[in-house]
Amino acid sequence: MGTIGHRAGPVALGLDRGALRPLRRCHPDDVDTAYFGGVQLVRTTDGGRKFSRMTPSHPDIQRLAFDAGGGLIVAEDSGVHVISDNGDSWSMVGGLQDNGPVLRVDDQVWEMVMGADGGCNASHPATPNVVFSEIYNAGNIYRSDDGGINFSNAGTGIAPGDRTSFLPPFAYHLGDPDVLFHGTHRMWKTNNRGGDWEAISAEVAGNGTAIRSIALGNDALYQYVTTTGDEVHVSSDGGVTFRKSLEGIHGPRTPSKQIRVAPWAPKTAFLGVCLSWWIRSK
Repeated sequence: MGTIGHRAGPVALGLDRGALRPLRRCHPDDVDTAYFGGVQLVRTTDGGRKFSRMTPSHPDIQRLAFDAGGGLIVAEDSGVHVISDNGDSWSMVGGLQDNGPVLRVDDQVWEMVMGADGGCNASHPATPNVVFSEIYNAGNIYRSDDGGINFSNAGTGIAPGDRTSFLPPFAYHLGDPDVLFHGTHRMWKTNNRGGDWEAISAEVAGNGTAIRSIALGNDALYQYVTTTGDEVHVSSDGGVTFRKSLEGIHGPRTPSKQIRVAPWAPKTAFLGVCLSWWIRSK
């Protein structure tokens, strides 16, 4: 690890994360030791006078935490790494996204079932052996009918040239396991578990943006989507037409992401953004 220097800026330290906020964690037993995560992971052991880079096998640091023994736990795009000696030795304890979707085959073993980058995964409570998974970009949706052991393409009909977020979302109709919705810059729907898809809406996310997340009411008539343009759009007719409900969602360089519909009231939804919550009622 090379010394980076005193008072280096976020780019020099490799902490510039674009739309994601920098991370920081102080060592619980050493006031002079702290870790900062962004694209890279860096550490100071002298109260910030000097920094050393100590990124594990993959950059893009997503979470930092300490275990009970003071070991640093780092989650990044290839999985979870742990360092226990306050030094240079990493061990890997799990992997997702850049390593693709994985399936737990028993209490101790996870097996990779498809390639990278892996995105959304879902199964319906009424048909638990039917599993859907995806790889990034439009239409890369796959279905397994044997609990995730074997997968085949289930994205027929989705236009591969549609604009998408990095990992385009899909969501089950809670009352019908045959029906799913998929978001690009418009809404797609399948009535036969991915046998074929149809675009049911016009462009929802304009100006070069795309749908980032989807939330459905119990009967799927009320639908909420967030976009990469920091907007929320709402449909009350099952995804055929949408109207803009919220825009200009502010946060420290963090886009809007997760939204959930209240199961007792489809006109009430909860939106999570960095450091705050928005609640929409009626």
